[in-house]
Amino acid sequence: MFIGVASYARPLAFKLCLLSLVRARIVKGVIAAIDVRGVQEKERYKEAVEKAREHGLEVITDLSSKRRGFTNARNKVLDIAEEVLKDDDALVLYDDDYVCPGAHALYPALTWLKNSTIGLVGGRVVDLRRRIDPDFYLNFMPELADKLSSLTGFIFLNTKHGPRFTYYTLPLRALRVKVVKQGVRFDEKFQGTGYRGEDDFNLQIVKLGYKVLFEPRFWAFHLCLEYGGCRVDDITQRFYWKARNHVYFIKKHNLGTLRGIVGTSIIAIYALLHGPKTLNALNKGLKDGLHESLRACVLVHDKHLIEKR
Repeated sequence: MFIGVASYARPLAFKLCLLSLVRARIVKGVIAAIDVRGVQEKERYKEAVEKAREHGLEVITDLSSKRRGFTNARNKVLDIAEEVLKDDDALVLYDDDYVCPGAHALYPALTWLKNSTIGLVGGRVVDLRRRIDPDFYLNFMPELADKLSSLTGFIFLNTKHGPRFTYYTLPLRALRVKVVKQGVRFDEKFQGTGYRGEDDFNLQIVKLGYKVLFEPRFWAFHLCLEYGGCRVDDITQRFYWKARNHVYFIKKHNLGTLRGIVGTSIIAIYALLHGPKTLNALNKGLKDGLHESLRACVLVHDKHLIEKR
């Protein structure tokens, strides 16, 4: 088993993540795509990597002095995995502020991936602090969250009940490298916070004919850091990216106008709770998301014409 991590401006959290994986024992190595902001930060990352290697963990790193963005960094992890790992190897995708509680929290994912019909296993994260921008957790009825997600095109996460088949999961996920080698990548058009980019990743796997399983016994601690990573601190920008990426996601997967409207309405109500200044950003995000969707459709149409010729 290998762990894939993309990290930006979080050397201390990255170090804690690596050391927790050392203790897990069943983890053979880590593939890390790291964006650094300066020489001092780069040295702190190197120290974390050397410390993990001293404890026997194989660490493959790709360091960049420029911020390539969370999506590009994650895709770099997948590119390296495709190159160096075997088809049946398991790759677990971690955020850099995840802490592994032990081997027992990884075994369930490995067990399910032995089933060739399952392409991805999503896991549960235990937040160690209150988040400013929480997900919608609906745990009081086992199937309600998934049904609402299907009806609205918006994510209502059920993080306790399972194992169960679903489409939407948290960022903690495990997959076989064979799936990576079939071309599954994070879509670079989900920019900013990357909102809905992970859902798009899951649906790519579903469209290849695999099932997505949520397994609550596969889990990690989440430090919920409010700096670094793919966070956008400005609240208006966060809602801009939510609106833009949501519209693009709905259009890309042809989920229908009704689902797009209902999902957008939920975002709008959520935005109102943060004040009227977010509405302008929301409106701009909707327009840009629609424009990006139309542009993507034109590119696909042009590609088909070229292939026919």
